[in-house]
Amino acid sequence: MKSANYMNFSLGHHGALDRVGGLPTHLPTSPPVCEDSGELMGFLGQFYCAKGRLELPGIRCVQLYQCLGSNEDPLPEVVLVPINSPENTTFQGVPYPGVTPHDISWVQLADPDSRPTPPRYDDEELRLATQRLAGHRFLLMQLDKMRHSSCN
Repeated sequence: MKSANYMNFSLGHHGALDRVGGLPTHLPTSPPVCEDSGELMGFLGQFYCAKGRLELPGIRCVQLYQCLGSNEDPLPEVVLVPINSPENTTFQGVPYPGVTPHDISWVQLADPDSRPTPPRYDDEELRLATQRLAGHRFLLMQLDKMRHSSCN
């Protein structure tokens, strides 16, 4: 079995660098702007580089941004923040409206080599599948919320 990293979400921001919502903790080289309006994009979340989990040479973290209420492509824009980027001590940026802040913690677990055919999951396989899907489901729910709020 190989190991895999699973995300756990906790409501609010309590100091974790990996997070959804709020403001970025480090500033990108240049703030991302929407092509059609020229306005700053809203901050969705960030994932910091860490050995064995997300290794990108010269990169401090990956941040996700999206245009606020525009007709542009609803897919988030990925921004690679360099290792020498300054900390966001002046609270720059625009939080994306409607995204509930969550801290992300990680747990490294053995990932099964084979996938059982449902409904034959044992308790451990079900827990791993649920935890893996929780990260995807949470991000998809946030994107869905954003799509609905931009339509109103």
